Amino acid sequence: MTPDEIAERMTGRLGAATGGVLEAYLPSPMVQNHAAIIELLDNGSLACLWFGGTLEGKSDISIYGATLAPGADRWSTSVRLSDDPDRSEQNPVLTRNAAGNWQLVHTAQPSGNQDECLLRARDINLGHGTLVAGAPRLLNLPLGTFVRGRFVRRTDGAWMMPVFRCISRPGQRWNGSHDTAGVAISHDDGATWSLSEVPGSIGSVHMTIVPLDGDHMVAFYRRRQSDFVHRSESLDGGVTWSAPEPTDVPNNNSSINVVRLADGRLAMVCNPTSGATSADRRVSLYDEIEEGDDRPDAGGGCAPIWGVPRAPLSLCISTDGGVSFPLRKIIDDSPGTCMSNNSLDGRNKELSYPYLLEGPDGAIHVAYTYFRRAIKYVRLPKGWIDGESNRRREQLSEIIGITMGDPAGVGPEIAVRALAQMSPEDRARTRIYGNRATLDLAVAATGADINLDGFVVDLPIEGGPLPWGKLDPRAGDAAFRFIEKAVRDAEAGNIGCVVTAPINKEALNLAGHHYDGHTGMLTALTGQKSAFMLLASERLKVIHVSTHVSLKTAIDRATPERILATIRAGNDHLKRIGYANPRIAVAGINPHCGENGLFGTEDDVQVVPAVAMARAEGIDVQGPISADTLYYRAYNGAFDLVVAQYHDQGHIPIKLVAFDTAVNVSLGLPIDRTSVDHGTAFDIAGTGKANHTNMNEAIAYARRLAAGRKS
Repeated sequence: MTPDEIAERMTGRLGAATGGVLEAYLPSPMVQNHAAIIELLDNGSLACLWFGGTLEGKSDISIYGATLAPGADRWSTSVRLSDDPDRSEQNPVLTRNAAGNWQLVHTAQPSGNQDECLLRARDINLGHGTLVAGAPRLLNLPLGTFVRGRFVRRTDGAWMMPVFRCISRPGQRWNGSHDTAGVAISHDDGATWSLSEVPGSIGSVHMTIVPLDGDHMVAFYRRRQSDFVHRSESLDGGVTWSAPEPTDVPNNNSSINVVRLADGRLAMVCNPTSGATSADRRVSLYDEIEEGDDRPDAGGGCAPIWGVPRAPLSLCISTDGGVSFPLRKIIDDSPGTCMSNNSLDGRNKELSYPYLLEGPDGAIHVAYTYFRRAIKYVRLPKGWIDGESNRRREQLSEIIGITMGDPAGVGPEIAVRALAQMSPEDRARTRIYGNRATLDLAVAATGADINLDGFVVDLPIEGGPLPWGKLDPRAGDAAFRFIEKAVRDAEAGNIGCVVTAPINKEALNLAGHHYDGHTGMLTALTGQKSAFMLLASERLKVIHVSTHVSLKTAIDRATPERILATIRAGNDHLKRIGYANPRIAVAGINPHCGENGLFGTEDDVQVVPAVAMARAEGIDVQGPISADTLYYRAYNGAFDLVVAQYHDQGHIPIKLVAFDTAVNVSLGLPIDRTSVDHGTAFDIAGTGKANHTNMNEAIAYARRLAAGRKS
């Protein structure tokens, strides 16, 4: 939507979306609206607060709020709750003191200088359905103390306000590089505060505290480094905290919010993307209002990353206290572009700064920034997250998504040939993610008897169609976007398995997408820490401990923990495709497995412990076995799977015996993906000579996986 179209929807009226979801765009007189919070008031009304004005950091930014009465079909008109003409008033938080009275706490900063912000508090009342704010009072905390998360009562009765410190550097401009997390403590119901730092928290901000059971609490953090949401623990009721450690949820240096649901699970709303999934970068959060400030950016500390797209907006569920969030569902999606904070020129497409709460009826209420033009409210009915999961499971076997690969390679040709030879039933369950104009040229080059109407998810290519067989960063960027779209559709349950045609790693990296190949890219796109490459043929299957790294690095990476994880992944996969008790063999690292230390000790130190641990778990595994005989034995039926320690140790034997038929399978991801096991073949691209046998095998394996997951 354009900014004007969004403005037309900012009526506050609730409207029905798919799946029983209700949504509304909250009314506001301001052109920029950001950083919403949502709370349930005593009379059952919802209160949503945010900051609004012309541009974040400008002195006309103030706190606004609106309410939704029980049973109402429209949010109230918004009201202004703060009025400092000299400072940008941001990041509202609503909380209740010991007497049960609501308090508004918010920041107030000059321009983009977060390190100079004040913290203010005001009484908030609800009179005749309208929020009314009292006079502000200053909190006695250091300049640069910011809030975003809910207040929590400590087990000793103290009030905890999770904060982050925007640390200044003499003569340098704040850029987030020295920000740390902390907990402000009040023993007198907010009259005075003291500050306790979270250890090892540089770059960890927007602390969100979630009480679990007894004295056990956990906290979650946005990351300036744009890597992963981090988590820390307190085992003494919030008095002390451990250093933050990464979860499995990516973070794009944008806000998160986490609550504990009535059923004990944790729910996080966030953008599960990171700096690893996008090359978009901007200088700082306030680069549009820093004119005239000649100070250099602060040096040292961490390296903040700004500009990573802020989308999709997802609900993520944890059953292990927030260590992992395997169940994820997209609430809303957009390009997420945030290279500018301007909300009027149409460039900003972010879905960010979400806040959530669970209502008494089990519905989940979410408020978030919509393109910085509006605050959007969404009500998810009880069971939405699980219902969607069940519907996705039912859909998984229906459609296979083939990504076209590098537009200058043979991917378009093998994709259309495979589609043309499918039965009508299989063709109806197939989509190609690529560029229609390029695929039409591939049909002409191959003479394939196929009309592509209805079978292509058509995505543009800059300057396309591009010449065949030429290295081009535009082709690398297009290949990335084809894959990204297919992954998002797989995560949403729209397709059951992704089948990838070959990409060119050099073109990919020239386009700013810095991955070592499909596996690394898919790992980043799905927010996982690692994945595994398995090459599968009829008589030989090989899973790799490492792939696209130097031999020296591969040996270093072959730790007992990584080898054990590889064995587990391979064992689970083979069971999934029908092996009742897979027989697994682990290849040695050194010639003859080191000959008792004569040729090295790596096998004794790194492989033997991993095999022992796997056997203790009941896995039928042997090793280390010398690689010079192992593959012959496996090929002739002695083993169902070989664990290779590095790329060539696994690739050479399988390409020797199954060059045209081996399928590349990614394990350890929340989606299924198979691939051809060959490259872009620029030398024959566009000639119609490319053999599509390997693509047929990859598609057949994909249908097997999708059918297996559904069951």
